[in-house]
Amino acid sequence: MPDQNYFGLRFTKNFEEFGLTETVYAEPSGELYIGTDTSSMELKLGSKRQFNSFSLSGSMSVKYVAYDKIVSAQPINAEVRSVIPSITLGYAQQFNDFELQIREIISLPTIKTDNRIYAKLFAGVEYKF
Repeated sequence: MPDQNYFGLRFTKNFEEFGLTETVYAEPSGELYIGTDTSSMELKLGSKRQFNSFSLSGSMSVKYVAYDKIVSAQPINAEVRSVIPSITLGYAQQFNDFELQIREIISLPTIKTDNRIYAKLFAGVEYKF
């Protein structure tokens, strides 16, 4: 499929966060993606604990995949997992206007018959204007 192009639209809604304690708050959100390659809807509930210069975060989410033409195409030709649960653990450190972010995302794979844990490490730097 290297000769095919895909496009899509992603809609994200962050709902009002609410405090669990003075330093811990919850962040509910939702995401809808409709594209020519895949279509999915995800609901997430995250929480974050803020310290002086860093924060720890975690979230749980459930993603419903309506179709995924990449996984179901040749040569993979696999059946798509419709419901994909995941857990995310994160760390963020503030350095003046920069923020270092490290997250581990643990989920089930997109392929239905594969029940091994799928882990993805994310690291990034964000600059706030």
